[in-house]
Amino acid sequence: MYYFAAGILSHAMGGRFCGPQPEDARPPALMQDLRDWKVQLPSRCASTKEHQPRACEASLATNHSFFSRHFYFDRSLQRTVFCVPADGIPLDQSGSPRSELRQVAPADWALGSGARSLSASMRVSRLVGDKSVVLGQIHGDSLPSGGVHSLSEWEMVLKLQFSSAGVCAHVKTPVPIREIIAGPCAPIHIGELFEYQVTMNETKQLTVLVVHSGSGVSYKVADSYDYSFYSADFLQETRFYFKAGAYCGDDVLRLPSEGCSVELQRINTTHPHEPIPKQQMPNGI
Repeated sequence: MYYFAAGILSHAMGGRFCGPQPEDARPPALMQDLRDWKVQLPSRCASTKEHQPRACEASLATNHSFFSRHFYFDRSLQRTVFCVPADGIPLDQSGSPRSELRQVAPADWALGSGARSLSASMRVSRLVGDKSVVLGQIHGDSLPSGGVHSLSEWEMVLKLQFSSAGVCAHVKTPVPIREIIAGPCAPIHIGELFEYQVTMNETKQLTVLVVHSGSGVSYKVADSYDYSFYSADFLQETRFYFKAGAYCGDDVLRLPSEGCSVELQRINTTHPHEPIPKQQMPNGI
């Protein structure tokens, strides 16, 4: 399965990184159109009976009123806040803590099955401990029958990452598989509002455009990067979906006072048979 993901990674001193949400915080799904998403959280799931702690998830299609200190709509900012402490519960044993949206409708799509896009307006508001922030991804999971384990590194198609270098598009290469930067990075700094649009077309070409909201200057950080080298067996066994939010990963100390925070102003996706992005719900609810 593949997915677009948008997120963040962080470092700090003293107290809990994610404090209580503001008194006037609202559930994001009541303020923005998130009916096609679920949220994956950096908190321990209370209902789990497993020995290994498991991060919680919440469907926003059925749980419109959900919010927490890790995921809430800030009415003063008019943005959804994703806050991730460095010591949060990872999604799986090998992963990292996150507060992320994962699109579930549509999902599990094949690479090259039509043009698809993810666009978002956001800013990295805090980055304490980590040196980089993942702002968006296209990622994949192989189907249970999969005989393509040796190619599992191909599952990460795109990692749109913020660091001191700016916003960069990290992609994968043919065998031997490596992670490289697809093109020049966009000079975005922490606290600056920007937009990005990720497009994967029907010929498996990836394009990523980043626009600085203040200056209006645009940067093409990936220009038709060609993924047609993916093997037929791998593509047959793998499906895709979008993600967006906050994803912490390279904080070594993992102190509770460290972490990352991202503010999401807008998010849209397009898929075949859905050429017009869905508009957000009014913010006055």
